[in-house]
Amino acid sequence: MKLKEFKKNLKTEYQNTINKKFTKREFHFKFKLRYAFLAVAGVVFAALLIQHFWVYNYNKGIKNHNNAVLNRDIDVGTSTELYPINTKQDYNHVVLSYQNTHQLKKEKTSILSYLFTFQFIGCTSDGKSMMPEAPILSPDVCTDASNGQGDNSYQTNTQVEGIDEADVAKCDGSYIYYLYNRKLYVYDLKAEKALTSTNDYGFELYIYNDKIISIGTGRTTLYKLDNNHLNIQEEINYERYLTSRLVQNKFYLASSNYMKEDYIRYEECYYDLYSNPYYLYSLNCYDLDTMESKETQLLSSYGTVLYASSQAFYFASQNRNFTSISIFSHDLEAVGVVKVSGYILNQFSMDEYEGYFRVVATDTTRNAEELNAITIFNLSDLAKVGYLDQGIGLERQTVKSVRFDKNTCYVVTYENRDPLYEIDCSNPENPIIISAYQAPGYSNYLHTFKIGNKEYVLGLGYTDSLQSTKISVYEKTEEETTQIGKDFVLAYNDYYSKANYSNSLLKREMFENHKALFIYVDDSYLYLGAQVAYNAYLVFKIDVEAEDVITIDKEIKLKDTAYNFSRLFLVENKIYVTNSDAVIVDDFS
Repeated sequence: MKLKEFKKNLKTEYQNTINKKFTKREFHFKFKLRYAFLAVAGVVFAALLIQHFWVYNYNKGIKNHNNAVLNRDIDVGTSTELYPINTKQDYNHVVLSYQNTHQLKKEKTSILSYLFTFQFIGCTSDGKSMMPEAPILSPDVCTDASNGQGDNSYQTNTQVEGIDEADVAKCDGSYIYYLYNRKLYVYDLKAEKALTSTNDYGFELYIYNDKIISIGTGRTTLYKLDNNHLNIQEEINYERYLTSRLVQNKFYLASSNYMKEDYIRYEECYYDLYSNPYYLYSLNCYDLDTMESKETQLLSSYGTVLYASSQAFYFASQNRNFTSISIFSHDLEAVGVVKVSGYILNQFSMDEYEGYFRVVATDTTRNAEELNAITIFNLSDLAKVGYLDQGIGLERQTVKSVRFDKNTCYVVTYENRDPLYEIDCSNPENPIIISAYQAPGYSNYLHTFKIGNKEYVLGLGYTDSLQSTKISVYEKTEEETTQIGKDFVLAYNDYYSKANYSNSLLKREMFENHKALFIYVDDSYLYLGAQVAYNAYLVFKIDVEAEDVITIDKEIKLKDTAYNFSRLFLVENKIYVTNSDAVIVDDFS
């Protein structure tokens, strides 16, 4: 064999040997990597499994703790009492210790649970959010009109007769007082012209005799109308305005601040014992005749809504899945505290009648058939005497509006249908559902009225599309409450487009701000007035005997000015509509 051929064979044999070794090593390398990956995956899965069972046991303890908090009795005879904060020691011991030992604790979520269920968190079976909408810390939404007699109707549409609420305009039968573009105007009805005006940064006001109370973001100014001039009499400063009420000569102002010890007024402060204390609420009472003042404070949670009855004030504070309601008399004396499961919608949800306190709440953590409930408390001892949590709402419908009228409670729930529930509360220990009327869309404002001997319910709300708004009328009979006539729909592309309806704030004004409504009832009709656009104010006529129950009785053209919120007053058969810096006058008839 030649040397050249030998070298060639040797080279070939060497390359084959090298290739075999490389292939074998590569095979072994892949084989080891596979088993290493499986081993690591097994360790990770085991760790996740251990973490999952640890979280499960941890949450089990948290649930037991939270149940104990929600259902605890602090002491016999004191579980409904507000705890007085008289000293710094009370503040440190009660508030801080409750934060550590008595507040609700948050459950944990294991990694495995998150990986396999994250798409369902916070949703119902049809994918819609179960979380409640955050309550608005603004002037409350209430019912009941306090109207004048005959051809006069110039009082603000309020919740409780005799309990006035602040609004952008007020009338006393001789003058109209209204706020616009950082000015306070006084309009003389007899002369039909502006009497005087002054620079002012308020957004709502009251009137009492010759005093005008203008409420601003951090300051309330009291004016006195003297010789056709507005003179400042008093200024009241505070942190964050919550709401207010005027009861005869007493002006009540509720404000809030973050919880700090420096803001505590010892011996005037209380803790509701149930909530995680986060805010410090102040309720001040001012005698408008003497300007003497009194204050009480409350440590409570977030989302507080104030309801004022003819006897007391109710502070409802939202907590994770329950609401604590603290009660103070008109003299600002502590009465006590009660709690209900879930959250309340707004001011509509609470009512006091003949020694009982009634409240409607929604708890989205409960079963569908127990989602919404009405709870009744005896005000003599704050004991829970009545409860109904079955049948209020279909599927997972939540409460959209509530209206109490003496022994009757009306509740509207909605998800894809709109049942109007009539609940009989004449027996506080056994409230029962009388009827449920279903209709498309939903009403988020209810107003009861009488014509002759018949009782009716006026509903303002939205259609199923949520783009158009509607007005509905229901009649109450001995058997049930049913709708009469058809919905009056104000479609976005129909009337609103012609009236330059382009801002959702005006939709809120008519359908979510009860104080923006003009309501007047005579022997035959109900008249409903509302601003539907920046350049249009409508007066609707409700004729319960006609085929077309709801018709437009009068259309008033306004100046097309942004953020012009108009109000209508009826005085001696004439209507006066505030419009920017002027007032429009027309005959009511």
